[in-house]
Amino acid sequence: GVALACVYLYCALEAAHPLAAGLALGLGFATRTPLGFALPLFLCEALRADRSDPRALLRRLALFAAPAALVLSALLWHNHARFGDAAEFGHRYLQIAWRARIERWGLFSYHYMPRNLAVVLTGLPYTHAQGAPFQINAHGLALWVTTPIYAWALWPRRTPSPFWALAATASAVALPSLLYQNSGWLQFGY
Repeated sequence: GVALACVYLYCALEAAHPLAAGLALGLGFATRTPLGFALPLFLCEALRADRSDPRALLRRLALFAAPAALVLSALLWHNHARFGDAAEFGHRYLQIAWRARIERWGLFSYHYMPRNLAVVLTGLPYTHAQGAPFQINAHGLALWVTTPIYAWALWPRRTPSPFWALAATASAVALPSLLYQNSGWLQFGY
């Protein structure tokens, strides 16, 4: 998922490689569903690159959409073959202790956001761990602990043209994870 996200970012900047960007986004969605929400970056970059040429813009968007749609079609067919429902990715069949909360609030709900935000923003190691100087929380460490450079990205000295497209894309990718019923249990961090 991370490698595909990197390929997508590289190919989507300036909408330089629409076919590869569409393929990377589609395959990224197949590995981690929230990566599919990275779509705004390519759209913004395509508009920026071809604002004055509608035909070039449509061509670029079609080249981008074709491989993404092909991957999505394969995923939907696979889901239908496995579960009898193209939109079912298998979450309905999870046999987990917190099944009751999924049935009550669904897989995605604002109800899960406070807990997930707490993990993303405040997850710290335990310092009084038995037999070790510290222990990492099973939910993971806060994003600013695992990747402190992200804090720097919040206050850039200047904002180059793709800055706001990247910010919108990062927000769109983060939102499904923040609304998801699970914080990513047993992980080092986000």
